[in-house]
Amino acid sequence: MPALSERPLQLSARSDVGAGTHIRFDQYESQSSEFRPAPYLPLNQVIELLEADARKAGTDLRCLRTAPPLLARGSTAGIERARALLTELDRAGRAQRIDLTVGLSPVGATDSESTIVQLRSSESVLVGTRESISFLGDYDVNVGSGSGAATPQLGSVQVGKSVALSCWRTPDGEAVFVRGTLDLSQLTDLESFEPGNPELGVLELPSVGSVVVHFSGVLESGDELALQVRGAPLDQPDWNLSIRATTSPDQPDSWRIADLAWFEAMLDSPRVVEPGAGLVLPANNAERFTELEPLPTAILWGELEASFVGRRADRPLFALAPGVIVAPADDLRIWGELDPLLKAARQARSQTTPLTVSCSGVEVHLSATEGLQCSVQAGTERTALVGYDVDIAQDAWIADPIVERVFDGFLVQARVTGKELSGSYWIAKSEAQRDLERDAVIHGRVNLPHRRLSVGSLRVLAGAEVRTTAGLSISVGSL
Repeated sequence: MPALSERPLQLSARSDVGAGTHIRFDQYESQSSEFRPAPYLPLNQVIELLEADARKAGTDLRCLRTAPPLLARGSTAGIERARALLTELDRAGRAQRIDLTVGLSPVGATDSESTIVQLRSSESVLVGTRESISFLGDYDVNVGSGSGAATPQLGSVQVGKSVALSCWRTPDGEAVFVRGTLDLSQLTDLESFEPGNPELGVLELPSVGSVVVHFSGVLESGDELALQVRGAPLDQPDWNLSIRATTSPDQPDSWRIADLAWFEAMLDSPRVVEPGAGLVLPANNAERFTELEPLPTAILWGELEASFVGRRADRPLFALAPGVIVAPADDLRIWGELDPLLKAARQARSQTTPLTVSCSGVEVHLSATEGLQCSVQAGTERTALVGYDVDIAQDAWIADPIVERVFDGFLVQARVTGKELSGSYWIAKSEAQRDLERDAVIHGRVNLPHRRLSVGSLRVLAGAEVRTTAGLSISVGSL
């Protein structure tokens, strides 16, 4: 079976990375709607291509439909021709491989190491470490006739120093598109809070410092993408990330394979994180961006195939699947039309712009590609007991605590289109928090956060810098 027919692994590298929140009260489940086709030609289409090639060459070849393994019989010439085509498909499949060298380390580290991994185009990888820490976060209250009970509910803190990466080759194999999420986070405090209600036990209120960066870039094979974080709310505040991507350019012999998975991928935008605890974002700040429209392989081929209508005897030999086109290398009818389209599509999507985001003592240097959303989120996330519901039954009642997340920090979400960056931001801060005792609340002690929110929209021209009155600064590199 040729390497081009080996289905790439579609592992979930994001898991909790990129979810935005690090404090969970239930199991996080990704609501991803991504469609990420791989440059993969199903074996049944390989069989159809082999038989069609044999018919066009006037040789005898019959393949069994029970593959794999791929079994065939026919004339000597037909078998040899099929083996040559399979060798080309195997070579093309192996050429889809991308070698990644990823380095993530704090500034000044003397023992930093790089992770080397090999992916196929469209595959994902998680580099670094993740940690899950359980805590007693809430109570599930049940009340019946004459009695009630409060069942402890565990939450989890998901933290670590890691980067989730997805990679695609460009159709000519000369560059690699990289999209990633860097998550630097740690548990900074776990406070025991006594509600003062004999029917409830102690609550644990975690605090997590974090920086989360969504970025992207197109690297010529062998080049490096760098990302820097300074002033993160962590024990080690300064971090460097480097990503080097290497792949093989196309070197077709008798057949050419176009890897179009990058164009056809329908990617999710980063999740929008809310500041919580009484702060509500305006509608335009709470919406997720619309990402680039995918370019389906079937639609692209349909435009080309229109020129072959009415010429059935001279129709081109090809195989087609989401994210890949296979055709003879010398068929200028196909490649003469397809190559200019692929070149134009790559140019439209390859523009990579350096950005710098600075706010509240945190500075991040990242990159973003044309039309794809990038974001920077930094601050401290914690929980607070902000009130109580009351469950009532005959001759019984019990207080049900209300625990909410509180995020103090900022979020910038934006994208570069043409020669400008556009987007939005929010900055949330908490003033001194008051605690009311049970004798004032009756049901139990509560936290009373005092919070401030600044929101705004962004529009920055290439080569310019914008500073907001709220203390946010964004600069966009020259295009």
